[in-house]
Amino acid sequence: MHEAAVYRRGSGHTVLLVGVYVDDLIITGADQGEVENFKAAMKEHFDMSDLGLLCFYLGVEVRQDAEGIVLRQARYAERILELGGMAGCNPAATPMEEKLRLSGRARRRKWIPRTTGGLSAACGTSSTLGRTSRSRSGS
Repeated sequence: MHEAAVYRRGSGHTVLLVGVYVDDLIITGADQGEVENFKAAMKEHFDMSDLGLLCFYLGVEVRQDAEGIVLRQARYAERILELGGMAGCNPAATPMEEKLRLSGRARRRKWIPRTTGGLSAACGTSSTLGRTSRSRSGS
């Protein structure tokens, strides 16, 4: 079963966006009065607490100030490095020596860090390992 996680209410200047995850709501809108009215209406029907400005949600750190909003995943990336046994490693501008030529033997991996896909998500890449079968024409 799939359920929407973001809901929209109103239009134009009065539009509200409500993000829902389990028992947490993120409520945002252009008009602070509309946001407050929505929260008051929700509190009439549900036992709710207002935790103030969003600062951390689903692994994302949120910093808000007069200049804008900054989203960071530093804590998440640090956790992935810990899981991969790389927490004490030094950062590098590139993941390997530039212009490195690998021989056939050097390409074979002896180990793969156990990150349960988190490293892939943190890097925005896919780490699907294994063989893919191709269908042959006429077979």
